[in-house]
Amino acid sequence: LVRQQSACTKRQGELANELSLLRTQLEDAQQQAQRRTAEVGEHEQAIEQQREKLTAAQSQVRTLQSSLNQQQRQVHHAQEDVARAQRTLQRRRDQLAESQAQRVRLTEREALLTELLQSHDGVHAGVQEVLARSRSANPGPFKAVCGILAELLDVHVESAKVVEAALGELAQAVVVRGTELQTHWRDRENRPPGRVTLLQLEDAPLAIEPGWSALEQHPGVVGRADRFVRCEMNYTPLVRRVLSDTWIVRTLADAEELAELSADSVRFVTLDGAVVEADGRLISGAATESAGLIVRRSELQDVRKRLKALDQEILQQRNQAAQSEREAADLAEQLQTLTALQNELERDLTLQQSAESAIEQDLQRQEQLLQSARNDLAIVEGNQTAAAEKITAIEQQQANLDREFAEVHRQLGVASTSVRQLKAQQKAHDLQIVSAKV
Repeated sequence: LVRQQSACTKRQGELANELSLLRTQLEDAQQQAQRRTAEVGEHEQAIEQQREKLTAAQSQVRTLQSSLNQQQRQVHHAQEDVARAQRTLQRRRDQLAESQAQRVRLTEREALLTELLQSHDGVHAGVQEVLARSRSANPGPFKAVCGILAELLDVHVESAKVVEAALGELAQAVVVRGTELQTHWRDRENRPPGRVTLLQLEDAPLAIEPGWSALEQHPGVVGRADRFVRCEMNYTPLVRRVLSDTWIVRTLADAEELAELSADSVRFVTLDGAVVEADGRLISGAATESAGLIVRRSELQDVRKRLKALDQEILQQRNQAAQSEREAADLAEQLQTLTALQNELERDLTLQQSAESAIEQDLQRQEQLLQSARNDLAIVEGNQTAAAEKITAIEQQQANLDREFAEVHRQLGVASTSVRQLKAQQKAHDLQIVSAKV
């Protein structure tokens, strides 16, 4: 029993040492668990913060992307506006260039027609001499000259050819007032060279026969020739006398048909310049080599009108081109501003996307650290549990050993009591033996 008690005592010491070591290990495990728990909390807090940052960054990226998309649409629309404005500007510049080129052509034509009219190109030499003497410093009887008939008439350019055909030789007839010049020419030496026709301005106009108005009802009739001519009021009787018996018709067939139905004093001129005289003669082509005086004069007037209108048009086109140029410049400036804003948004978006990527990477790193901390915590908690279980087992062993020790101690007490009793009995027995011997 003593040996057993000694073995229990020894085992109790060993268990106490082991229990102390395990408790130390348990305390270390508990401290490590606290640290790991704190680390897990820190990582979780850091992850939550990173997720909030990531959410904000993603929201900012979406906002920037939306702004960039809107800005790109504005830039696209601005590019279309600039292209449209540039096309408009180019079209107006082309129109202006064409108008200016047309003006150059018209100016050249005006100069040519003016030169031809001023030089009386195509006018008989005798007529030119009469005109020259009437415009000299001392015209004498030539002061009665008003001019040639062609120069006194205003005819629309579209009607000039047919009116000139209707006049024929009379286109370059010299119109005079009174009979002074005619009296002067009675002397052969005073007559100019060449052929000259005089028209007296004071002659009474030819009366219009009522029957002539019936011609206007014919579908082939365009109108009476004198109605296609404009002139000063004092020349109207002369024009009426020269052209009131001439009717303009559409075709030669119309002229021939009307010539058979009309009086002998009526003549017809077709739109292409053919003439059917009152006596039945048919004339085709230019009447004289001077043909073109009225056409030139009418064309010159038309050219000048067109130049005047063209100058207004050119002025308007210049203003429109200048306006288009300003609009194109303004739109180009707006496009430049919008493009700069787009580039700035692209840079901001790129930076924000980089920041978002960095936050995502940091979040992944934090999640990895959290997982590692959780793994370490699980290990520490496992070690803590194992140590606690071992401590519990050892404490159970200690309790069992204490009970065993108590039992051995009890048995030792019983044995001691028995020993004492035996010794007492032995002593008594020895005393009895001694007493017996005595």
